[in-house]
Amino acid sequence: MSAGSRAPVVAAWGAGTNSTAMIIELVRRGEIPDMTLLAAMPEQPHTRRLIPVFHQWMDDHGVPNEVVEYQARFFKHWPPYTSLLDEI
Repeated sequence: MSAGSRAPVVAAWGAGTNSTAMIIELVRRGEIPDMTLLAAMPEQPHTRRLIPVFHQWMDDHGVPNEVVEYQARFFKHWPPYTSLLDEI
């Protein structure tokens, strides 16, 4: 890496208290992550309500953010599943 460059910083946002506070603090310090990722999962109602609010906050503060979702295409084992909650 050349002088003055750094590795990309990617934050994993779980939509909970700790990861939300971490992103807010990073922004407060002026250390905006290069990307913030939220894994699409079935969430509790209060968490589902927070997600669009915090996405807007990140947009307003220049924090790049995306929701990532795994779409199974090929199944090695049967039966296939569509989410982690199917495995519980």
